[in-house]
Amino acid sequence: MNNEAIQFVRRRSPELFAGGSSPGRVIASNVAFAAAVLGAEHVDINEDTDWWIVASECDWMCPRPPLFNDCMELFDRIVPFPEQGPTSHRPEIYVSAYSNRAYIQREGSVTTLIGPTVTAPEPHHTRIPSWCANVLAFRTDGISDFL
Repeated sequence: MNNEAIQFVRRRSPELFAGGSSPGRVIASNVAFAAAVLGAEHVDINEDTDWWIVASECDWMCPRPPLFNDCMELFDRIVPFPEQGPTSHRPEIYVSAYSNRAYIQREGSVTTLIGPTVTAPEPHHTRIPSWCANVLAFRTDGISDFL
């Protein structure tokens, strides 16, 4: 992905990753916080080797018209996030900007976002509670290419 929104986000890398924070941890924390703002009572964050996994019982990626009509838009453009504040945006775009592999699981279906198709068993199966039906998993090894 190399669209204008992703290029904009990448130009802001020094602000996002200030202080030498782990890029994967920063992105996962931002996504988890967004899920909580949207009503998730439990959000699970895991690191498994090179994968970062955010999971919840709540489908925080479900469409919210008129802001976005398909969850894939969260990874392709900057989507406003009025629930968090008047100038906020959804953090899922960071996954597209800084990951070399990523997938989501929603409604029992796995969709590869970036990289080769993810095959069963997906990395999250051994790391998260079974009732966390909604998953975002991504890898940031190689992020130095974007910073």
